[in-house]
Amino acid sequence: MLKDLGFRKGINLGGWLSQCDYSEDRLKNFIVEKDFKQVADWGFDHVRIPVDYNIFQHEDDSFIEEGFALLDNAFALCDKYKLKAVLDLHKTAGYSFDELETEEGFFESERYQERFYLLWEEFAKRYGDRSDRTAFELLNEVTDEAYLDTWKRVAAECCRRIRVYAPETYILIGSFHNNGVEEVQYLDAPYDDKVIYNFHCYDPLLFTHQGAYWTERIKPEERYSFE
Repeated sequence: MLKDLGFRKGINLGGWLSQCDYSEDRLKNFIVEKDFKQVADWGFDHVRIPVDYNIFQHEDDSFIEEGFALLDNAFALCDKYKLKAVLDLHKTAGYSFDELETEEGFFESERYQERFYLLWEEFAKRYGDRSDRTAFELLNEVTDEAYLDTWKRVAAECCRRIRVYAPETYILIGSFHNNGVEEVQYLDAPYDDKVIYNFHCYDPLLFTHQGAYWTERIKPEERYSFE
């Protein structure tokens, strides 16, 4: 599906609009135009852009235009260098997969779930016309199996609301155990033929998460050591 649209080899732009200190310097200068050019020069055809909700959404549900301006610029650079994009919501109100994060309550709170829907509706309104070159990834990772039933309901409702504004955009959805491959089988049938179930592979973790500060599963003295 996605590979037929040209999503064959991509790279993740982590630590920029997600998992960061949210400083102005980080948001505006960590990833810049030369990085998009470098990605294209390396032969990649798409980038994955992880984002956190608080860059785009105030606590009262109003939207932060400065945050959307960052994303607008990122998509403009994708277009300039002929890169497609996956827009990935890494952290939503009330939930983050990071071990050291304090966000909680999403799977129990209708209020947090509504904020999730509203943000994705806004993404769909603004970027639904990019369906030939931009895919949506609803949530980076669901951790615990206990969340599965709620997640399936929330994902289906979110797809329904996205489709009002972005009927042709491909949507990526993962299962629990941090998008484990063996857990995909426990998801319900896709909402429609433009929903793709994906999975993440972190084997070996010592390599894939060599510099990750948010996990305690790697001892600090073992980071960057592959002997």
